[in-house]
Amino acid sequence: MCSGIGNFRDRQRRCSSSTRSVCLLLFCTVMFGAVSVLAQDKPQTPEPSATELIVDQPLNRLLNGGERQVFHLNFLAGQNFKVILRQLGSDVGLNLRLPGGQIVVMYEPFGQVPEIGFSWVTETAGEYRVEVYARARAATARYEIRLAEVHPATANEHLLQAARIQFADYARLNRDSRFAESRVPLQRALAIREQVLGPDDRLVGETLAFLAANYSASGDFVNAEPLKLRALKILEARLGSNSPRVAAEWAEVGSLYLEKGDLARAEEVCRKALRIFESNGQTDDPVIAGAFGQLGRIYYQRSDYVNAAKYYELSRAAWGKLLGLDHFHMAPTYSYLGRVAYDSGDLRQAVTLFQRALELTEKGLGPNNTRLSRYLNDLGQVHCTTGDFATGESAYRRALAIFENRTALGQPEAQETLLGLARCSAAQGHLTEAIQMQTRANEIAERFVALNLSVGAERERLAFLDTFALRLSRNISLHADLAPNDPKARDLAMTSILQRKGRLQDAMSDSLTALRQRSQPDDRMLIERLNEATTQLATLVLKGPVDLQPAEYQSRISALEAERDNDEDDLSRRSTGFYPRNAPVTLAAIRSAIPADAALVEFAVYAPFDPRVADNRRAYGKSRYVAYVLRNQGDLRWVQLGDAAVIDGMIEGMRTALRDPHRNDIRQRARALDEKLMRPVRALIGNATHLLVSPDGELNLLPFAALVDEQQKYLLERYNFTYLTSGRDLLRLQIPRASKSAALVVANPQFAEPAPVALAVRTAAGQPLVRNGKRTSVTTANELSALYFAPLNGTEIEARAIGKVFPDAIVLSGARATETALKKIESPRLLHIATHGFFLHDFADLPGSATPSVAASHARDSKSFEPRVNPLLRSGLALADANLRTSGADDGILTALEASGLDLWGTKLVVLSACD
Repeated sequence: MCSGIGNFRDRQRRCSSSTRSVCLLLFCTVMFGAVSVLAQDKPQTPEPSATELIVDQPLNRLLNGGERQVFHLNFLAGQNFKVILRQLGSDVGLNLRLPGGQIVVMYEPFGQVPEIGFSWVTETAGEYRVEVYARARAATARYEIRLAEVHPATANEHLLQAARIQFADYARLNRDSRFAESRVPLQRALAIREQVLGPDDRLVGETLAFLAANYSASGDFVNAEPLKLRALKILEARLGSNSPRVAAEWAEVGSLYLEKGDLARAEEVCRKALRIFESNGQTDDPVIAGAFGQLGRIYYQRSDYVNAAKYYELSRAAWGKLLGLDHFHMAPTYSYLGRVAYDSGDLRQAVTLFQRALELTEKGLGPNNTRLSRYLNDLGQVHCTTGDFATGESAYRRALAIFENRTALGQPEAQETLLGLARCSAAQGHLTEAIQMQTRANEIAERFVALNLSVGAERERLAFLDTFALRLSRNISLHADLAPNDPKARDLAMTSILQRKGRLQDAMSDSLTALRQRSQPDDRMLIERLNEATTQLATLVLKGPVDLQPAEYQSRISALEAERDNDEDDLSRRSTGFYPRNAPVTLAAIRSAIPADAALVEFAVYAPFDPRVADNRRAYGKSRYVAYVLRNQGDLRWVQLGDAAVIDGMIEGMRTALRDPHRNDIRQRARALDEKLMRPVRALIGNATHLLVSPDGELNLLPFAALVDEQQKYLLERYNFTYLTSGRDLLRLQIPRASKSAALVVANPQFAEPAPVALAVRTAAGQPLVRNGKRTSVTTANELSALYFAPLNGTEIEARAIGKVFPDAIVLSGARATETALKKIESPRLLHIATHGFFLHDFADLPGSATPSVAASHARDSKSFEPRVNPLLRSGLALADANLRTSGADDGILTALEASGLDLWGTKLVVLSACD
């Protein structure tokens, strides 16, 4: 499930998902009759004498480690009986043996749950046996068992029995990693339990937890998260917020956040779970062992190997105490420690630890379980990156065979095996096979990305996309650096670029568009609420603490961010299924959308990847630019453009020159950039006169039309330019969209003059506010208070010129060019904004921020990872009264985050005529 993507980080978050499902199965809910795993009778140790259980006559027993005690009951068919076992400091397992000899696993000794209870409806008459046993390493402890009730089964009890049987089918299939197949009986069990018990019953909550774990194991975090949160809400209501069972569910939520790449939230809820156990005086529990491992994975993601190893060791010690050192649940701890050893350069130790993890899992789950794949992949990577290709490839191929035999290649973890094989093949120069494997992995990854970007807050989706950041570089590098003449490698690189660039922007835009098109009152209220929270957040961040204490300031920011996250998540869930999603992105679809006179120029930044380098920190080289050119006829063409740092430096040099009207080297710089970027591209575009340019990196800041060619002509004289986030935009533009209002021009806002005191402060800060007797603008600084927006009288002329082309255009200028007026637009035919843009650089850590407090015994080594300000809150546009720094919803500053909420669906053209 985890391997071979260049380093272990991208996959180690997902390595515990299927294991957690098994853990839940073993210890969370069986005391309510939720688990009924039917198994054939196995050879047993000699049968101990059985004691009869009689209704309401509790029996008190002492149980030694490794001992098994048996109780028998005789029933007629159609009776319902209930058995309750109280653990008095013990940790026992509980099985029910049916008259036909089958064993129903009711509870395994997997944590100290004070009371275990189960009900059963007898299908046949005969003797039923209850077996109580302890782990071999368990200390001698006492328990009490009683037959609580026996009566003819009611209709509802028969239904609940049917749910138990469905759950048994789920458990059997889920243990074999057949996640999608096992989900069907689990959903049937849930439906029955909701029908009989109501939607807020604890057993319903427990079943929801299993269903959430099942979705997580399938990589479907979109469906998993609401189920987890609903289960948590039910369990908190039934058990109280300080219950260890609630702590277990918090740990599950933390695991989900970890898988989605949200490390800060994952750590927060993980430590919350640990605090609950501490407050209950519990130190030995599977959840605690799992939480230690989760903290280790968080620190590993942060490259803090010292703390990662520490928590992995704590996890291994906790699991060892609970289950013994030879239990297969110990395997992940060996794997995690192996990854630390690998990234730290101790490859021999890594192999030893990975091999131990594989041996334990194979012993516990058999040789063909898909969970073996993660450890086979671990071994495959370490061997292939150290030159033992035969051993490494053998491990990968065994993992792939398991997936193929189980028809499980659609599972997200299968992509890791395919990527590992691709890397191993590429390292040996077997490029045809490497391309084939990497293409298959990309297809799985694309389904995975599409699913999990469909719902969620922007911050969550961005964190999730970050986990795939290096995949794009791998795909481009496979073509550009290893197989430059292979058409399949070329097509894979281009397809990956088209699929990934601007993906988050599309996802968020689709959600807003869907609700605006539906235009229901509650949907409009949600959009308004989101925009209001965005405005409040923007005002708070840009103005700073003012009179607030740092802790209160940070608390308000966190509350507003949480409010926005919730609204964005709600918005995306409401829009799911309403907005017609774009068709799959293919080269053929993009090609057909390109006009005959046009060429799509897709730029990309990538880090060259060397599959032969064992140290993953060195496997990726310095970033480079590459360009792919596609027309509606002919082959896809491409060209390497060179070192990104060099090109970025040239772009910055030109932009600096453009800001200064006294510079006389702008044409020379424009010519040099054209020679570096566009002359190689012109060799590929043929007779195209319309360039569809999709920039990447610093190229987004470059005015391509202002470059100068070898004939000393501006490119604007030769080409029409259309800028795209990605060539994928061409598919979106094919969707019919009607404008809702006339053209709108916003120009020459009345910025107003700041108070003399404020101006003096800015002057004292060293900002050059006066030149040739006039105050000049300051549009880049560290904070908003240092900015000054000078009048832009020339934009009034600009607005009048546009008005001649669009006679029906509405022009907002002077005092009318307000933030409020701009926010109220509804899909104008044209939107032209001529004003100052600004950018606040140097993201500052927010005052008083800190990682949430941790459990006391583990607080000493916890580092504070300060939250960063959203960059969309540090750039924007200046509108009327922007210099006054007023409070309220209309402060004259429209941040980029606020602009992202404008209603532009149906707008044919947006022009931002602004500096910087």
